[in-house]
Amino acid sequence: MLAPGGGAVLDAGTRALLAGRPVVWRSMGADAAARRAGLDLARPLLAAEPHPRWWELAEARRHLYAEAASARVATDGRTPDEVAEAVLDVLELTTRPR
Repeated sequence: MLAPGGGAVLDAGTRALLAGRPVVWRSMGADAAARRAGLDLARPLLAAEPHPRWWELAEARRHLYAEAASARVATDGRTPDEVAEAVLDVLELTTRPR
């Protein structure tokens, strides 16, 4: 599994490398992003007004995420294990016994 940063889809070469492969867009709202990424921390693209800026970046990239992804999983309100299970489900893969 590869989890590139959100800006990876901005590069046409990266999108070309992902084409034809199983790519899952893990989407989330601004509140979930704030909890996961710490929008209150020093992040160059989010330094001023992090929540509105996050929405602006997410909306600007949405079509690129959709282009690159073969599936989408919403992560809001889910634990990492639940997200992993949802990714496996959407890719029609099975989990290993624990």
